[in-house]
Amino acid sequence: MWSPAKTQPEVSDYDGMSPLELDRHLYAIRAMGFTRVPAQVVGRRLEDLRALADRGLDEARRVFGLRGKLNFTVTRRGFECCRCLYTWGDAALQLLDLDTIHAIAQPLLDDYRLWDQSVISVTPQPPEQAALSERFHRDTKIVDARTEKPPYLWCFICLDDTTPENGATRVVPGSHHLDIPRSVAGESFQAFVQPMAQQLCADAGDLIVFDPTLLHSAGHNTTDRPRRIINVALCSRGTPPLMDHWAIAGAAVQSRLADRVRAMMRSDSPGLGKTWDALPPGWPPAGVAGEGTLSR
Repeated sequence: MWSPAKTQPEVSDYDGMSPLELDRHLYAIRAMGFTRVPAQVVGRRLEDLRALADRGLDEARRVFGLRGKLNFTVTRRGFECCRCLYTWGDAALQLLDLDTIHAIAQPLLDDYRLWDQSVISVTPQPPEQAALSERFHRDTKIVDARTEKPPYLWCFICLDDTTPENGATRVVPGSHHLDIPRSVAGESFQAFVQPMAQQLCADAGDLIVFDPTLLHSAGHNTTDRPRRIINVALCSRGTPPLMDHWAIAGAAVQSRLADRVRAMMRSDSPGLGKTWDALPPGWPPAGVAGEGTLSR
């Protein structure tokens, strides 16, 4: 089990990193498929993200109860999701401008776009649900990292401490390089990967970045509280985003975004959806209080 020491400092948010630190994180992602950057969001910023994430999840839960579905979202017991989180408050928009995310994404993806920004909640489940919670999968097909850019990169901001007890994400290190042997099929696949897995434990406010080609599972939450993360999911240019985030943001938000966030939210992929099922009531806004670019 991979578990960091409790060393989160009370420092200002969105600190940069040295070239040596950056190279270490890039190497870890390329070699193992993941890395952890401590204390990227702390204090009031973390509390603001928790509050807007909960508002978004409440609305997604309400809409799901009415319709029995949420577009672009697989729903199951133990898992809740709210997409387009940037519509729920400035704290989520500011997170899209996090220096560390851009510092890591640029060398790995080169020219990248926002695939989606979502809050994911892994909710408490009884022991009999463990097998479902811990099923390993990939989110995308393997590419040859020696010659190709990865098509996606998931950037998890932990809103809660992630522990073995609350279902910290389980991964098979290095599995983004290799496919499963042909002899492994069906239930034997799960038995094959389980002994090689480790959990990505982290403190609230830490950033976990991983290649979703990595074999991973959500983990089984046996506590009495949900485990929440915000995923700033990125895709390389030419890989279609989940939705047209530029259109969903609307003119009132577009005019206030930092340049690199504007570039990240734009896409020339045709036919993208221009809304989601559980946006804030009255979205898009006719106007937004304040002027100028969102600052960090």
